[in-house]
Amino acid sequence: YGSTTYAGSTVSGQAPTSAYNPNLKIETIRKLNFGADIAVWKNRARFIVDVYNDKTEDLFVSLALPSTSGFGNGTIPINAGIMRNKGVEMSVSVDIIKTKNMDLTLGMNHAINKNNIDDLGPVSEIPTGTFIIRKGLPYGSHYTQHYLGADPATGKPRFEKADGTETLDPGRAGLFAKFGTFLPKHVGGFSLDYRIGNISISALFSYQFDVTRYNNIENWVTRGIAGYHSAVNASKRLLTQQWQKPGDNVFYQAPQYDRGFNSSDVQDAKFLRFRNLNVVYNIPLINVNGFRVIKSARVYVQIQNIAIWSPWRGPDPEDNNNISLNEFPNPRMIVTGLDINF
Repeated sequence: YGSTTYAGSTVSGQAPTSAYNPNLKIETIRKLNFGADIAVWKNRARFIVDVYNDKTEDLFVSLALPSTSGFGNGTIPINAGIMRNKGVEMSVSVDIIKTKNMDLTLGMNHAINKNNIDDLGPVSEIPTGTFIIRKGLPYGSHYTQHYLGADPATGKPRFEKADGTETLDPGRAGLFAKFGTFLPKHVGGFSLDYRIGNISISALFSYQFDVTRYNNIENWVTRGIAGYHSAVNASKRLLTQQWQKPGDNVFYQAPQYDRGFNSSDVQDAKFLRFRNLNVVYNIPLINVNGFRVIKSARVYVQIQNIAIWSPWRGPDPEDNNNISLNEFPNPRMIVTGLDINF
C-alpha cells in the first residue's frame, strides 16, 4: 500500500500499489550429481570429476497485468519458471617430483556449466533492462540492438532490423539476444607448487572464457558526439575509426549522429590472470646449548593480481554483472611478513 489522493478530495488516503500473490512459494532445486575421485602412482596423481544436473523449479516470474487490474502496466510475481544447470567440474593434481629436498606439484581445475531456461509458464520471455530471460536461452543473455557500423555514404549509424535487413533509423532496429551472456560458461585455473630445501614457491593462475559484458566506459569514450566529449575525453580510436567524409568505411558513426548503447559496447570478457605468487623461506631451527629458542619461523612475500591478459578494454573483465561501469579493478597487493613460533 501507499499514499494516494482521490479526485474531488484534498484528503490523502491509502491504496494498493502492487498486486499480491498469496500462493507465492520458495523456489526449489532438484539436484543430480555423480562424482569420482581417483588416485594412482602411489597417490602422486589425483583426479576428481563431478557431473551434475540441477533443475530449479517454481522460479519467480513477473507476469504482466492488464490495465483493467487497477495496477496500470504493473506485474505480479508467480511461480512458473524452470531453469536447468548442467555441467562438469574436473581437477587434477600431480606430484612430478617428490624427494626429501625437492617437491614439484602441478595442478589444474576446469568447470563447464551450461545454463538454460526451460520454461517460463504463461510467458515466453522477460526483458530485464539490457538482458533478457527467455525460454531456450541461458540466463543473462544480452538483449539489445545490433549495431553494424557507420553508413559509408552518410555517416549515420546502421542497425539490423528484425527481418535481417539494414536500417538507418534506430526506431526500426530490432532487438536481438545473440551476443552471449555475462555468466561465463568455462572457468578454471592452474597452479604450481615448488620446494627446494627451505624455499617454497607457489603460483596460481585463473581464467574464464565464453563470456561477454557491456563496457559502459568504452561507450562513454567512443560515443563520438559533442554532448559526451564536452565532459568525457574521447578515445584516440575516433581519430581513425570515426566517419569523416563520404566513402569512409569505418565502425564509428559521424559526430552529428548518436548510435546509443547497444551491441557496439558488448565485448569479450575472457581473461587469463596471474592471480597469486607466494615465496617462502623457512628459517632452520635455532638451538642454544641444546635449548630450542625458535621452534619454527618463516619469511614470506605474497603478490596478488600480478598481471592479466584479456581482449577486454575496460578496467577489469572479472565481475558477475552484465554492465561494467566504474567498478574498481582487482587491486595488486604485495604482502611481506615474518612468522615466528617460540
